[in-house]
Amino acid sequence: KTKLFLPNYKYLNLSSSHSASAWDVLGRHGDVFIPSSHLDRYGLPRGLETTVEGYDSYPPSVFYQLHCLKSIRKHYSALQSNTPLVDPVENHVDHCFDYLRQAIMCSADMTLEKARVEPDGHRRKVDGWGTTHQCRNWGQVLKIVAERSPPQIPYS
Repeated sequence: KTKLFLPNYKYLNLSSSHSASAWDVLGRHGDVFIPSSHLDRYGLPRGLETTVEGYDSYPPSVFYQLHCLKSIRKHYSALQSNTPLVDPVENHVDHCFDYLRQAIMCSADMTLEKARVEPDGHRRKVDGWGTTHQCRNWGQVLKIVAERSPPQIPYS
């Protein structure tokens, strides 16, 4: 699916509670549950323990990537507002930076970015907006995960 990248102000305001809520919702879509008896068939190691008998749980990478991005945003917001974090986990942020670096390099989006036209007509910078990318259908991603998650498991 093609997607034009444009600013989404719902996610841009670091100090807004509305924006914080929007970020909170991202990645809350749960794990994929695989019957433990099928792990060998798929070449999977044991997953996360679950309360659902006979199933192992696996978070799709995209949701862990969003978790990391939210964690970095939370720390950055605390620094910007000079607010101490209740549960500071510095090494988790370091881990997230490296994990996201690897994820970005893995997907290696080769879309050519458009130049930003400055008021004086010069084109010296890129801001990432206004370029169309080839993306996965986010609705389909959520649907696939929902189909593979037991309904009795609440998202947290």
